[in-house]
Amino acid sequence: MQSRNGSLEQWAIVANSSWMHGKRYDISEGTLTIGRSAQADITLPSNHLSRRHAQLQRTGNAVMLQDMASMNGTFVNGNRVKKVPIKHGDQLRFDTFTFLVEGPHEGQETIIRRPKKTPFAAAKKSAVKIVKVKMTRPTSPGNRLEPGRKRRPQAFTIAASTLTAGCIGYLIYLVFFS
Repeated sequence: MQSRNGSLEQWAIVANSSWMHGKRYDISEGTLTIGRSAQADITLPSNHLSRRHAQLQRTGNAVMLQDMASMNGTFVNGNRVKKVPIKHGDQLRFDTFTFLVEGPHEGQETIIRRPKKTPFAAAKKSAVKIVKVKMTRPTSPGNRLEPGRKRRPQAFTIAASTLTAGCIGYLIYLVFFS
């Protein structure tokens, strides 16, 4: 699709996470390779990224994203993809790096319509019973809710410090004055 002045619309991906937040990569006509390799057009430093992880192919005003058989996958809006056209507002993810797609978006805007409140819906909402759910502890070590470290009473800390200082003082006395 061409703009009103006859030129092609601009496409780009903009980093929206990690230390790269705000970094913009323009998508020009042709193919861009994304990966950890220095030969990639967009190099992302991550051990979990393939050397040639994915590629963006722009033809006119259409952009296609293709996973290059990467081990950890390429995601668009949270879904793992192999080859898919992308549009303005899509979120791309390669390992921990996420990007927002900027491009022509005529007629692609999402409109959120909220239902009108009716007296019946308001009454139904207020009649909802709140149920407490007992949470069970997760089983994997990284997800466990570990109890916090117990604090010692302040009197114990003061007594231990005083005893330590006294012992050190006595040792100094023995070394230098005996």
